[in-house]
Amino acid sequence: MFLGPFFKHAAIASLAVAALASPALAQGKRTPPALLAIPFESDRAAQRGDRAQISLNEDATRIPGHRIKSLPIVDGKMGEHVLLDGVELYFPFGRVISASTELVPGDAHYVRRVKMFDAVLGPTCAEEPKPASGAGPVEVRLNGELISVVSAAAPGESPTFKVVTVAERRWLDSDPVVQRLYASCLGRRTTVATTAPAVMAPIPDAEPKKAVVKTPASASSSPAKKSPAKSEQQ
Repeated sequence: MFLGPFFKHAAIASLAVAALASPALAQGKRTPPALLAIPFESDRAAQRGDRAQISLNEDATRIPGHRIKSLPIVDGKMGEHVLLDGVELYFPFGRVISASTELVPGDAHYVRRVKMFDAVLGPTCAEEPKPASGAGPVEVRLNGELISVVSAAAPGESPTFKVVTVAERRWLDSDPVVQRLYASCLGRRTTVATTAPAVMAPIPDAEPKKAVVKTPASASSSPAKKSPAKSEQQ
């Protein structure tokens, strides 16, 4: 359901109420977490021709009103999710903690954004090509602090992709496959950090031979040995 002008104002008011109810804002002393760019936001802004972008960890009251399409009711609750132009945000505590988007074949931006996966979402660090559910492949990608779960609706060359991005592990889907893949990513990060190649000291050349200084026999402290020829003459 798309919102008319009146309902958009109501939606913005709902976001303000959610933000004021935030425990972090209520305490007033905690340092807010760093803002992290939501994947494809710059591309959406370019398509709209404006600069109205939203970030993870951002105050929900800063969500641009002209971008709001609807307020989905999830688990019987209204006011924790908002659907914008191509991205759904989740803000249960007054700040945006999750962003999800779907890429559907045939959409004008499908091919372009799929090609942007590595640059925007980061490289794949763990993948489940054949989930037990029978759905398409699931992969976890890391880009700095951003954690993205990319799942395909079905196997195939051009499936519908769902991309869910969070900034903290606790906001990840509780699905066992997702948790196992992320744990694998953490294991790889730890391994890389603890097994960095050691800087080997250069192997020294063979110990150089000491120079032998020949001294005259008369200067030597030990008596000179007679040559065999002189011994025979004597």
